Parts: sequence; structure tokens; C-alpha cells
Amino acid sequence: MAKRIIWSVKAKEDRKEILEYWVRATGSSRYSIKLRNEFNLLTEHLLNFPKLGINVKNYDARCLIKGDYKIFYEINEDKDHLEIGILHIWDTRRNPDDLIKAFKT
Repeated sequence: MAKRIIWSVKAKEDRKEILEYWVRATGSSRYSIKLRNEFNLLTEHLLNFPKLGINVKNYDARCLIKGDYKIFYEINEDKDHLEIGILHIWDTRRNPDDLIKAFKT
């Protein structure tokens, strides 16, 4: 079975903003590199365990939690292929109403 992870444009933007924030906040790229590697490792686990995350109510998506971040994803699967679509990375310290808006765009 062919397996792959596809990052949406929005998820790539989210990841970039988060990592750039930590470079500015700490004056170093060290934590950003660590966080990026943790995001990548966690999403790679989805190739073997696609239902690892919890269901997101009212959406055809699932969610993984990494510290203060939620990684939203969808599973596209048939007998020969598995695609994990990373939809969004959300900092849980933000206003939850903004998350709903983000899913509607």
C-alpha cells in the first residue's frame, strides 16, 4: 500500500508562523527545530496509525495533540493508497472562535 502525508497550504502557513514565532520569542532557532521535528514525527506516525487522533465533532477530520498545539488532519484511504492530509495546526492558547473561522476558509 502506498502511503503519504500531504500538508495543505494552510497547515504549512500555520507551521511556518509557529516556528518563526519561537525564533523571535527565544532569539534562537533551537526550539523551533525541535518543535518542527516533533510535528513531523507525530504526523509520520499517522501513516501506520491513521486513527491515532480523536474525531473532530461536526467535521470529517481528526485531531492530534502535541503540547499546546492541535494538528487537524483527514484520512483518505482505499485498498491501495493511504493519504493523510494535514489540514491545520492550531495553538490552543488562541481564541477558539478563530478556529471555527479557520475551518470555514
